[in-house]
Amino acid sequence: MSSVQPIIHIGYQHCMATWLQYKVFAANPERLRIVCRKHERDQKSRNNVHIVKGHPFSREFAAERESYRAGIAEAAKDGSIPILTNEAFSGNPFMGGSQARNIAEFFHDLAPDAKILISVREQISFIIAIYGSYVHSGGCLDIGNFLSRKLEKSTKITPFLLSFCDYYAYYSYYSSLFGKENVLILPVEQFRNDTDLYLSQLYDFIGLPIPNHWPDTSVYVDTERPHALAGLTRIANRILHHYELSSQRDERRRGSDRIYSLIAKLDQLVPEGKEAKALEKINKITSSHVGNYYAEGNSKLSSETSIDLASYGYKI
Repeated sequence: MSSVQPIIHIGYQHCMATWLQYKVFAANPERLRIVCRKHERDQKSRNNVHIVKGHPFSREFAAERESYRAGIAEAAKDGSIPILTNEAFSGNPFMGGSQARNIAEFFHDLAPDAKILISVREQISFIIAIYGSYVHSGGCLDIGNFLSRKLEKSTKITPFLLSFCDYYAYYSYYSSLFGKENVLILPVEQFRNDTDLYLSQLYDFIGLPIPNHWPDTSVYVDTERPHALAGLTRIANRILHHYELSSQRDERRRGSDRIYSLIAKLDQLVPEGKEAKALEKINKITSSHVGNYYAEGNSKLSSETSIDLASYGYKI
């Protein structure tokens, strides 16, 4: 067991990962070292292709384990705290998050004394953000079929599963591996409502001294994909088979890119009222589909972490 506990930040997506990576992890190079990043401007741990998508018994999986292990050892040589950070570590939502357990066990085998940081977000808001990314990435299903796990014939993508953002399931499993004292849940909503509390807990957990001034929080933007023209984007995806563009000729790819660029420009011209109505419709469909699915888990998570999730809008 190493004298310095590595920090493993497993996401989630759309939960301030980029802000944490740039404004906290990379901003403290004298104390923290991001393990396995591609270059100095890249603030994510990148050797994650096979641990997220591959088979746990593959040679590539084993090679990535050794790469991370070497990175942790190198960071610890000078007393730095190794940080492994990538929102993909929570699993791929478009593969049903089916790799989540393997990833957790991978990290426990890699660094059994590590601390686990899990950033979360109220589930309805989270699902809508994930759906926006899905459409932007080439998805063809409307929100109802996306949530109903309808298969897309043109892809081999596993449907989205509600269990992917059952945060209590993640918390309880990581706690069973690393110990509850080594797992921290940080809701995005806490950052918005009580920034001092959010950051003081984060710095204490990581092992950083409390600074005289917090990092710049004004630059945090909770970016969302626009929804008003999602239907148009889905039609383009279906016609252009966006998931399969990598196998097409460069000329056709450029033509497709021009179409998506035009849709992106049209998105900027959509009146706020129309976008608000589109978001309200998606929210209503999502809320109806989800129902009370997360209530029990959120209640347990709130109780075991002493976080008042209900006050942040989580269903209890």
